[in-house]
Amino acid sequence: MTASAASLGNHVDANLKRAFDAPAEELGLTPASALTVFTKRLAKESCFPFAVRKRTPTEAEYVAEMLGPRVTRPCVPPPRRR
Repeated sequence: MTASAASLGNHVDANLKRAFDAPAEELGLTPASALTVFTKRLAKESCFPFAVRKRTPTEAEYVAEMLGPRVTRPCVPPPRRR
């Protein structure tokens, strides 16, 4: 670990860790590097690099989804400073 590195120190269920490790390694990444990719993307774009939804929509959300096309705000990185 370099002098400028910091630990996140997160604990997860052992089954979840195994489930995370396998696809990370299939992509040629260590679990730590997969988390680094995620954190860099979140920091750069100020949003998750994937859709984050509630498991159970509210009644209003369900009705809105049934009545028309779902429009979501794209994940757009903030403008670059000059």
